[in-house]
Amino acid sequence: MPVKSLPIKRILNGLNKGNKGYIAMVGHIAQTGQIVATDFKAGNVLPNTDNLSFIKICQNALPKGTNIKKLRIDSAGHQASIIDYCILL
Repeated sequence: MPVKSLPIKRILNGLNKGNKGYIAMVGHIAQTGQIVATDFKAGNVLPNTDNLSFIKICQNALPKGTNIKKLRIDSAGHQASIIDYCILL
């Protein structure tokens, strides 16, 4: 018996309600590819929510005496609080 697929409109509506989508955040070391921290936000949360706290989690996960030297982040992370924190590192 063939599997009946859902209409695309129904699938998209499910995503728009925030029930099925997630925003993945991954902190990693570019040179080695090692993952420092991960976070999964619900799909209906704004992308710029709690980015600074995630950066602090990544910093605290690094070995003592090691600091973040460069930070690559998309436009959701262009916030004064993040820039100020990075200047102090």
